[in-house]
Amino acid sequence: MWCDDLKIALVSGDLDKFEVLVANPPKDLNANELTEAMQLIKQAQVLCQEKMNFLNLEFEKIKKARKFNTEMV
Repeated sequence: MWCDDLKIALVSGDLDKFEVLVANPPKDLNANELTEAMQLIKQAQVLCQEKMNFLNLEFEKIKKARKFNTEMV
């Protein structure tokens, strides 16, 4: 059930929910569930990196637009 909730949070892109779930894992996870959770966490890391890259690009666009606007004044 917990791993399913992790999957749903990851697929829906709800990293806040994913973080809460990872911070509060059940104590009775078996080896397969732990392995699955580790894989899901790795996928979440990739998703976070992709979002950070996207945000960095958007931030650079905003900086360029602001610079352009101040030069035009």
